[in-house]
Amino acid sequence: MGGNLVLRSRLEQLGFTQEELATRLNVALQEITGRPGDISSRTVRNLLNGSSRRPIGRTCAALERVFGCRVADLGFSAPSSMQHPPEGPVRRRDFIASTTGTAAAAIPMVGQRRSVGMTDVARASASLNQLIEADDRQGGH
Repeated sequence: MGGNLVLRSRLEQLGFTQEELATRLNVALQEITGRPGDISSRTVRNLLNGSSRRPIGRTCAALERVFGCRVADLGFSAPSSMQHPPEGPVRRRDFIASTTGTAAAAIPMVGQRRSVGMTDVARASASLNQLIEADDRQGGH
């Protein structure tokens, strides 16, 4: 069983000892889960010597946070729960067009108003701005 040369190289680049990496991983776990981590220098040794080729999910998340890259880039295979499926093409126009139609259909028809006032325009504009901001935060590239 060979050691994880990629992780060892990254560890040396950052100048961390095994104990320092364990401490940083525990800090990352605290930030991620809100609970103290329990990673020891022995766990780090197991990651380095190759006896642990596929760390558990929370350890993977901590490694990604400390090193700033995916665990696959550190020489590990990620658990299936952390493997990100490839994203499809972003089609914002289709999304906005379909949600606008859905939103319009969901609004109950209360009386037949023949005109649209500036309040209606402002309300629609604010809703559209919220939708665009949500899309910018969560979707696409």
